[in-house]
Amino acid sequence: MKIRSCFVSNSSSSSFIVIDNEYESQKLTLYGILNGFMSFCNEAEIHYDMYDKFNFLFIQYVYARKMVSENENYHKYDFVIDTMEEFCSRHLEDGLSIIKLENKFLNLIDKGYDVYVDHESCYYEDKDVESIFQSVDVMEHFVFGKKSLVYVEFIG
Repeated sequence: MKIRSCFVSNSSSSSFIVIDNEYESQKLTLYGILNGFMSFCNEAEIHYDMYDKFNFLFIQYVYARKMVSENENYHKYDFVIDTMEEFCSRHLEDGLSIIKLENKFLNLIDKGYDVYVDHESCYYEDKDVESIFQSVDVMEHFVFGKKSLVYVEFIG
């Protein structure tokens, strides 16, 4: 996943995010999250909606937690877990915990709902690219910035 801050040209990597310099912090509701986009793997898509952008990150968090839980010595994604937990402690509506939200996502996945981020759009594909999970501040700019976006293009 590439983070872009200016003009975007065609490249071998077709998925990227743009992070706005300005944002206004908000509380995220369960209703908004569950009604946001959850399948980032189809034809070319651009997502500006804060719930879509949050879900893009949260799905990756859920898979990172799953990888870590399946292998006790696998701590490669601890930074994703730690950063998302801090972000959620600040921005989920009162009464909504990250555990409750994670269970909702896992239930949707278990029931066969299309909850997915294409592997080429994930934070772990390019270790040299600065991660969107590097800090809560970066995540806030991405999720709440009106000009922030995620562009996903699946080339199959």
